[in-house]
Amino acid sequence: MKPVLRRWLKLGLAFSAAAVFMQSCLKSDEPGLPAEVVRVLQVTGHNRVELIKALAKYIESEDTTARNALFFLIGNMERHYSVEYELTDSAGKALSFEPLAYSDYRSMLRAWDSLAALPGGMIFSPRRYTLDRDTITSGLLLNTIELAISSRKTPWAKNIPDSIFLRYVLPYRVANEDLEDWRPLLKNYFSKISGDAEIDNADQLADVLNRLIDSLFFEDNRLIKNANVSLPSKIIQAGRGNPRDLAIFRVMALRSLGIPATLDYSPWISDSLNSIWFASYYNQNGHWKALLPEKFDQQLLSDSRRIPKVYRRIFHTLDSSLFAIKETKKTTPPFLGHFHYLDVTHNYLPVRTVSYSGHCPDQYIYLSVWNGKNWKPVDWAKCNGNAAIFHNIGKDVNYAFTWLEEQGDYFKIRLLSGEQPSQ
Repeated sequence: MKPVLRRWLKLGLAFSAAAVFMQSCLKSDEPGLPAEVVRVLQVTGHNRVELIKALAKYIESEDTTARNALFFLIGNMERHYSVEYELTDSAGKALSFEPLAYSDYRSMLRAWDSLAALPGGMIFSPRRYTLDRDTITSGLLLNTIELAISSRKTPWAKNIPDSIFLRYVLPYRVANEDLEDWRPLLKNYFSKISGDAEIDNADQLADVLNRLIDSLFFEDNRLIKNANVSLPSKIIQAGRGNPRDLAIFRVMALRSLGIPATLDYSPWISDSLNSIWFASYYNQNGHWKALLPEKFDQQLLSDSRRIPKVYRRIFHTLDSSLFAIKETKKTTPPFLGHFHYLDVTHNYLPVRTVSYSGHCPDQYIYLSVWNGKNWKPVDWAKCNGNAAIFHNIGKDVNYAFTWLEEQGDYFKIRLLSGEQPSQ
């Protein structure tokens, strides 16, 4: 038998054995794969082979750190997804709008408002949802684990608790962007920083990294109307991005260098602005700190008249989130029922509790703020006995109680009668 053929045969037999072993793990009651990993394997289709290939590398390995990292990623993978949006009118007809065709943000916004006012309007419609478990490769999983673990050897990362490492360094995604193996790209791109012997803690590295990103990439507000997230490779190529995408870029850069980081955001602000997005990181003193670009309004984050809520995107499953408890087919407003997040409003603002009493036309009602020309939901509560309670609301923001009325493939935010403060 030829050497090349023999080698391929061995690889095939090894993989087949690993697959059989995994199948036995799925059927066995003996300790082996964690229950959450088994569940993901059971609901995964043809791409299960990629997950099994990754598991086969570590299932009997003495490298418990890598094995636990893989279990964490797969065990929390079930409902993570990428989404691609397209611009359409209300009838679903695809539209074209190029933000960079306009000289500045104001001229772009005028053109956008003019087109949006035409019959049919303009809507960002989801064109494609792709579950991670159906598309992720074993290569991306294994490369993520290897590079994330190696980043713990740096002076600023060696004392990070395992739970923080798993939740905020290891994850391969930040939001609902397409999957990309960004870790080696960014580790190499920012290698001069990671090799600086004078940097020995997270605050120093984050500060240097932040200033470098500000100097290298232009925050282009014309791109705010791009619904799809620009990946690091595209941002590096273009030298620009919108505030949300550059915040995600900062998170990925921090993670690539071993610093725990995630995305904090306020879904809607109580004025004419849309939303705010910014990176936050976990420092050597065990505190979370916002990593804000130089042009960011520093006072905005403490303005409880404008910011109603601040949320933190997370990779791990949170059983109390609306995303976890609602029925999959149940329509919910953007940012509230589409992914897992933590409520961190109290970390930034003075807060209050808000109570609703009155008729509930649906099981969930929403607290909304006036943003632009519409009421935009910023928090949710389950209605029990015609009453609901909203916690951790920006102390001085104006709000209204609303509910979501489904209209075919779309929905309308409707005001509720009941006890509402004046606007």
